[in-house]
Amino acid sequence: MEEQTGEPARAGLPEAALNPGSRMMDQGAFAEAIVAYRKLIALAPQFGPGYRNLALALERDGKYTEALSACGRAIELQPEDLEAYLV
Repeated sequence: MEEQTGEPARAGLPEAALNPGSRMMDQGAFAEAIVAYRKLIALAPQFGPGYRNLALALERDGKYTEALSACGRAIELQPEDLEAYLV
């Protein structure tokens, strides 16, 4: 679907932007996933799942304090997202 300006619609952009980080997580490349998720939340700072996934990547990379902070932000943005509580 395209907007009248001819640019692609951006409705699914944040969700689609989770994919590269998720692939990196699956490969065990946690540091790279952290970079990808940080880029995502810089572009979409109100996107809770970006923080949730960042928290998971940080936790798996042994950065627990940062993981707690990212998890807290995910819960703040989307308190109904039960997965954010499980990170």
